[in-house]
Amino acid sequence: MKMRKTGCFLLAAVLVFSLVACGQEKEDTAPKKENMLQSGEDEKTADSKDTYTFEDSAGRKVEIPKKLERIAPMGTLAQIVIFALTPDSFAGLSSEWGDTVAPYLDKKYQDLPVFGQFYGSSDLNMEALAAANPQVLIDIGEKKEGAKEDLDGLQEQLGIPVISIEATTEGMPQCYETLGKLFGMEEKAKTLSDYCEKIYRRTVEGMRNVSEKKKVLY
Repeated sequence: MKMRKTGCFLLAAVLVFSLVACGQEKEDTAPKKENMLQSGEDEKTADSKDTYTFEDSAGRKVEIPKKLERIAPMGTLAQIVIFALTPDSFAGLSSEWGDTVAPYLDKKYQDLPVFGQFYGSSDLNMEALAAANPQVLIDIGEKKEGAKEDLDGLQEQLGIPVISIEATTEGMPQCYETLGKLFGMEEKAKTLSDYCEKIYRRTVEGMRNVSEKKKVLY
């Protein structure tokens, strides 16, 4: 339970931090689209180059867009973590922002539609989610039993790619590095990753110096 409390502190710190805080171009020698089509390639073949296969933490291989501009978080943790990296990529929220956070957010982020959560409260609004048409749904958190089957079923039902990224208090730096690659924001993600690593190590060291540790039941 202490690690969960530490995780909450870490995520809050990351959110506040985020709020305040390749190579030369090559000559375009590719054939024009018209020529590609004339050579036998159709629109579908050409457009398929805009996606790639991502293997998520549940061991699933999912075809997702190379350029992510509209995503939907599947839970509160995903919402907080992704918002720190790329707030303008949200097509909607999993839950409304709390009163302690809202005063620090631009109104446009507070007015986003709320889709609900897939896990936890399990109040996901399928119709609202489909209407918002996100490019991908992202779940972030500890590995869940049966996640592969759950996410495969949701993806088939919605017709929208769904991916899972494992995240623990200790593993948050790696989570941000993965997100950095997904969104093409490696530099900013590295800054957040380093910050998470620093806070985690500081917290661990602080806990080692506590002579009398209390047990807390939530």
